[in-house]
Amino acid sequence: METNKFIVEFDYNKEQLLKIKEETSLIDKSNVLEIEEAVKKLVKVRRAIQTKGKDYRDEANAFNKMVISKEKEYVEIIEPVELELKDLLEAEKQRQVIEARKELLPMKLQQLSVLKVKMPTENEILSLDDTQWIEFYNQKFAEHNNIIAEEERKVKEEAERIEREAKIKADAEAKAEIEKAELLKKAEADKIKAVEQAQKDAELKALKEKQEAEDKIKKEQAEKEAKEKAEQEEQKKLEANKKYNTWLADNGWTEETKTDFVIEKVGNKVRLSKILSIYTLE
Repeated sequence: METNKFIVEFDYNKEQLLKIKEETSLIDKSNVLEIEEAVKKLVKVRRAIQTKGKDYRDEANAFNKMVISKEKEYVEIIEPVELELKDLLEAEKQRQVIEARKELLPMKLQQLSVLKVKMPTENEILSLDDTQWIEFYNQKFAEHNNIIAEEERKVKEEAERIEREAKIKADAEAKAEIEKAELLKKAEADKIKAVEQAQKDAELKALKEKQEAEDKIKKEQAEKEAKEKAEQEEQKKLEANKKYNTWLADNGWTEETKTDFVIEKVGNKVRLSKILSIYTLE
């Protein structure tokens, strides 16, 4: 393939551009006219370069699109066949790999059968290459060890639980026996105490009944004596009132004349005075 098939030529070459750059850098920077002329020259040169570059790019883009289109057209003719053959080749290689792995399958199944893990399918095992199989087996072996450790832990916990429950039961039975003996002892003591209390209650009841009988006799005797005394006092009072009323009557006091008298009691004596006259003070 030719390396210089595409030749790019601009209106200015590198040497010319370096010369223009040097010339414009040597102008009087304080002279506005010189600066304006230099800017115009540089703008003209730059635009000429950019215009030519755009022309070349447009041509290159058109050529590039044409090349891509033709490339795609040619590739689409042969690529499907290539892909089909590659798929067939890959399938055959995979089949050969699987056949080779099947020879080791019984050994791998035997290795897994002694582990306490969920067995994978044969297809799952055949899908693993040597490195993947080693990682898979190590993972299952670790799971197996974890399961064994967990089972041992559960067995130990169960044994400890049974031992604890047996001790609790034994302690409870011993406590129950002690409490039973204490209850029997207390019941016997309560029985003896109840008998003694019954005897005391009977004695107290007999004493109380005897006291109540004596108190009743005393009360009846006192009531009788009080009644007799009251009767005597009432008789005396009646006799005294009769004698008192007779004294009042003998001195002229009656219900009709009682307003004419003044009765005064001094100690155990009664004084009867007759009102002769009443004077009202002014």
